[in-house]
Amino acid sequence: MRRGVPHTSLVESTTHGWWYTAPLPGGRSVVMMTTDADFVAEQGCPSAGGAP
Repeated sequence: MRRGVPHTSLVESTTHGWWYTAPLPGGRSVVMMTTDADFVAEQGCPSAGGAP
């Protein structure tokens, strides 16, 4: 086990949605924010993957 690299997933709720992080092979990790489409539209954020 490398020092400082967790081997578990983490899900944390926030005011505007959920953060998710998990380790990947090769010492990499994935981080994702999930939120409501209405909040994204109100903030003027670009959409990902062609979603409206």
